[in-house]
Amino acid sequence: MAAGRMLGFGHALGGAAAAFRPFSARTGLKMAGGDSGLLFSAGKDRVIGGANLIGFGVTATTKTHKVTDLTGAGAFVLSAAACAWKSGSFRSGAIRPLLLNVAVGVWGVRLASYLFARIIKTGEDQRLARFFPGKDEGWLDSARSFFPVNLAGFWTIQAMWAWVVSLPVTLANFSPARAVPMGVGGWACLGLAATGLAVETVADYQKFQFKNDPDNKGKFMTSGLWSLSRHPNYLGEMGVWWAILGVALPALRGPGRIALGFASPAFITALIMYVSGVPMLEQQHDEKYGGDPRYREWKENTPMILPDMSKVWRSVFF
Repeated sequence: MAAGRMLGFGHALGGAAAAFRPFSARTGLKMAGGDSGLLFSAGKDRVIGGANLIGFGVTATTKTHKVTDLTGAGAFVLSAAACAWKSGSFRSGAIRPLLLNVAVGVWGVRLASYLFARIIKTGEDQRLARFFPGKDEGWLDSARSFFPVNLAGFWTIQAMWAWVVSLPVTLANFSPARAVPMGVGGWACLGLAATGLAVETVADYQKFQFKNDPDNKGKFMTSGLWSLSRHPNYLGEMGVWWAILGVALPALRGPGRIALGFASPAFITALIMYVSGVPMLEQQHDEKYGGDPRYREWKENTPMILPDMSKVWRSVFF
């Protein structure tokens, strides 16, 4: 979490470009070093690290909020492309890594485009404001934003998020068992990933439309998917990554790689449920709307994440 990550833009760019070299004997030798050797020879570390380092440099220089989420979600897409190229999985004809790469690509492009459109509309992300210096604030003011150290820490965590969460896709691309048939379980998990993506997309769209309606200024959303769950977008996102693990799992041979695969959805679930997702938003909503009895009633009667399936059934069929 240091500002020293700004050093060596040229090296980062060169490393990112090198990540797209095809799978080779040298890569195979690196992979022989075990799971850690595989992961650090896959090219994703340079792609994700390079993208986030450049993003940090741009935001630190311009003080803009506009490239943060675009870079964060886009790093997933670049990582999947790098792994597909360097492992040779895109030339192998294996359907499992192909579907995983496409799934991550669709998820990443959708999320990046949505978040970019949202920040263009709003101009500022209040979640990020605390990482930037205020009026008349210099660098390294630890009593305030501690710019740019805290900003560098944010970008470091964002890079870690992309690296850890994309682990099942990386491992499946490089797995000797990547050509194992999908089977009923694989297709079912892919369907669950598509369902999770649909839930996340619809929830984001409904919230975006609600917020952009001037008549809803100062109001909270309780309709659509938000009447079934207080955080349906997070429900969809967690569902996507648990399902992606399900697709990748048959290709992950050995306890080490299976454990690394499980780190992906476990990390995103912990991040959402206990760190930067639900707790932060629940606190913000309580502070903003806590005095409104309608909000308190909605919060009391609406599950935090998993909806009441009887309520879902009634809303769909009745």
